[in-house]
Amino acid sequence: MYVIKCLTNNEWIEFYDPDWREAYPTGYAQTTADIRLAMRFDTAKQAIEFYRSQSKLVPLRPDGLPNCPLTAMSVVVEKIKERHAA
Repeated sequence: MYVIKCLTNNEWIEFYDPDWREAYPTGYAQTTADIRLAMRFDTAKQAIEFYRSQSKLVPLRPDGLPNCPLTAMSVVVEKIKERHAA
């Protein structure tokens, strides 16, 4: 199992919705200091794909690039130790 950790606040992603708002900037992420509450992914690839989630409501930023709100944050994908997996 894998989790996504934000480097800016040293917490894990608990909730994320790239379509939280219908206007740019979109996206909402909630973090947690408790790794047991972090979103889980079966593979690192799934975590990275989730991190790169593009908004369906506002797919492009004003500069024409893909609108992937979570990528504004610096993160690391971490493998969970077994004691945290339950």
